[in-house]
Amino acid sequence: MLKWLVLSDIPAHGREFSFNTHADWAGMLQEYGMQCEVMEDFKLVLQVLPQSDGYLLTGNLQGMISMPCERCLQPAGLRVDRDFRIFEELPAVSETPSESLLREIGGHFELNIVHLMWEQFNLYLSSKILCSGECRGLCPVCGQNLNEKTCSCRREHVDPRMAVFKKIKIQ
Repeated sequence: MLKWLVLSDIPAHGREFSFNTHADWAGMLQEYGMQCEVMEDFKLVLQVLPQSDGYLLTGNLQGMISMPCERCLQPAGLRVDRDFRIFEELPAVSETPSESLLREIGGHFELNIVHLMWEQFNLYLSSKILCSGECRGLCPVCGQNLNEKTCSCRREHVDPRMAVFKKIKIQ
């Protein structure tokens, strides 16, 4: 996949681009230690509109991954479908390339497509990945997946910090 998109030939009314990738995602996910698998190729549709002081980037990132459920650790499919609209200001001379999606090479600006896709992907991820909204998780005592069957463990243990709340009586 193309990593840097040259922006020097984009007309004033803008231009649309489309990128489709799979192998690059698998490598990035592994590099950053994310326990997930790409189930459907990621596709980026990107509209680039030049401005006097930067570029307006609008688009959509789509794909599908499988990650462990936060409660039961079983695979959970997650469909990514993120619309975005960002303005990327022309980088200052003092900025390092990692601070901006843009870089200047020989008087022409280039956009880091991989970084843009990775950024939008991470912004899409929710804080909790669940296999379903009704997931019951694992038993904290024996580790049984409570979605598959119940266990006979006693769950009367109360966190000592919360014990005071057992004394409250609502009338």
